[in-house]
Amino acid sequence: MIGVLAGAAFGGVWGLAGVSGLRGAARGRVAVLVLMTTVALVAATLVWRPVGWRLTRAFDLPVYMVAVIAEALLIPVCAVTLQRRGHAKLIPVAAAAVVALHFIGLWLATGVAGFLILSLALLAPPTVAALRYRRDAALPGQRPLAITGLGSFGVLSLAAVSGFFLH
Repeated sequence: MIGVLAGAAFGGVWGLAGVSGLRGAARGRVAVLVLMTTVALVAATLVWRPVGWRLTRAFDLPVYMVAVIAEALLIPVCAVTLQRRGHAKLIPVAAAAVVALHFIGLWLATGVAGFLILSLALLAPPTVAALRYRRDAALPGQRPLAITGLGSFGVLSLAAVSGFFLH
C-alpha cells in the first residue's frame, strides 16, 4: 500500500510541477485534472488498501541505500553543473532522470521487475524534454518542466493504478 500511495503522491507533485511550466488557459484546467486524479488515487488507496507489487525476496536495505545516496549526491551536482552552463531549464529534467534511475536500486533491493519497468518508463519524459530542449529553448515558459512533470505524473499515476491489479 505504501508504494501505491507514494506513487500517487509523488505523481501529483510532479504533475503540479509540470503545470507550473504551462502557460495560458490550459494551466488551470490541467492543474485541476492533476489534483483530481491525485486525490482520487490517494483516496482509493486509503479505502481499498491495495497490496501493490509483492516482493520476491527480503528487502535489501544496503543495496537500496546506495541508490538513495547516489540520488542525493547526483541531483545537486547536476543542478550546479547545468546552472553554471546556462541550462537552468534542464535542472528538473536531470532531477527526474536521476529519480528514475533510483528505481533500479529498488529493483535490485526487492527483485520486483516492476521497478525496473517503472525506471525505464520514468526515463521517457525527461528524455523527450532533453531532446526537445534546443528546439524549445526560445519558446516562452518552461516547456522542459511541463513535459517532464506531466509525463512523470502520467507514469507514476499508471504505476499507482497497477498496484491495485498487479501482485
